[in-house]
Amino acid sequence: MSAERLAVRDATANDLPALRSLYLRARQDAFTWLETGNYTLHDFDADTAGEQIRVAASDAGTVLGFSSLWRQDLFIHHLYVLPGHERRGVGRALIDDLRNRYGSADLALKCQSRNTRALAFYHALGFEPVESATGPDGPNHLLRLPHTRSAR
Repeated sequence: MSAERLAVRDATANDLPALRSLYLRARQDAFTWLETGNYTLHDFDADTAGEQIRVAASDAGTVLGFSSLWRQDLFIHHLYVLPGHERRGVGRALIDDLRNRYGSADLALKCQSRNTRALAFYHALGFEPVESATGPDGPNHLLRLPHTRSAR
């Protein structure tokens, strides 16, 4: 699936079951070094409360990924792609959507150091390291995407 076949839009209440499932599956898939057995379907609700949620959906309406943004700081709190749909333009479409919406400002996010796939993805899109720290889930990096007016 290419990015051209995706629609990025605001999430709706009808998307919640798919978003909860995607969030659970993607975290279990990505964070193999953590104890993920305590993750639940309803973590999504608490972990994205008050955030702008954008959905990448296929032509058929299947939710393939989402981003959640804390607008006050233009901080990308979450960006996940449905396992099995990585490297098909879903994550790029979500970042491009944020670039187009907030192109005159820097975007930022944190990424776990051990999540090497995600770090490589963000670096390829132009995110730059700002600082490193250690949090409850281990070492992480604060990354910044310098302001840009259009997607690359």
